[in-house]
Amino acid sequence: MNFKHILRRNIVKHFPVTPEDVEVAERTFGPNVAFQKDNGTKIRPIPATTDLVENTPELFEQHHDLIHYNELMFVNGMPMLTGVGKSDRYRTLVLLKNKADLELFIALIPS
Repeated sequence: MNFKHILRRNIVKHFPVTPEDVEVAERTFGPNVAFQKDNGTKIRPIPATTDLVENTPELFEQHHDLIHYNELMFVNGMPMLTGVGKSDRYRTLVLLKNKADLELFIALIPS
């Protein structure tokens, strides 16, 4: 139901605004911008992708001096292992099931 329909049907009793008043207001002030902005087409974000590279001996020979700093953090009580490479600034984030040492060790193993 729009506002003019409510006024025509006299749903709100003793209301001094008429449908003609609404039309005059629309001509004077233009359409409801907030309503138009809210009903626009939403842009979908590009989904995140995982790009895994197999670790080969040649890769380790070329990049033997890489240093990766890791840290354990909690977001809403969920443990996560995050890290960043010193030279290449490569960031990682691994969601952990719990805080056990085994889970930390498994998260550090390159896949």
